[in-house]
Amino acid sequence: MSLLEAIRFAHDSSTLVKALSTQRHEASEFYAIVYAIKNQLSLNCNFIVKFIRQQTNMTIHTLVRAAVS
Repeated sequence: MSLLEAIRFAHDSSTLVKALSTQRHEASEFYAIVYAIKNQLSLNCNFIVKFIRQQTNMTIHTLVRAAVS
């Protein structure tokens, strides 16, 4: 059950990131939330939203640990 939930979460996260990077404007609750997120992100240009596979996260984590030590 945990794996199934993790897969669903990853899919939803990927879908959200794709929606944030498009210019689609649909009349749905999902796109109303996407529009609100885009508005908040536009207030601070230091935020970047990306979907990164877990393997990439582990590589970055390892590099950061090596840099700190």
